Amino acid sequence: MDNVEALLAAAEMTTANIVKLSYYATQATDFPTLMQIRQRRWAFDLAPSVTAIAVSALARPEYLIEIEAVAIDPMEQSP
Repeated sequence: MDNVEALLAAAEMTTANIVKLSYYATQATDFPTLMQIRQRRWAFDLAPSVTAIAVSALARPEYLIEIEAVAIDPMEQSP
């Protein structure tokens, strides 16, 4: 999540802008730890929705977890 926070900061956003997280893990036993991290970073009523998916492999063999985050900037308006 530190990498996600750095990317958000570069876009002048924070984890408060995240509305959806997807966790992809090669070991389903990592999901409880990911949920603990989520609980430490967000209050229950402000936490983004989460999808956790066990996969056999990720983009690189050395990767164990991949996180996809969808963040919305409320100041952006569609045309």
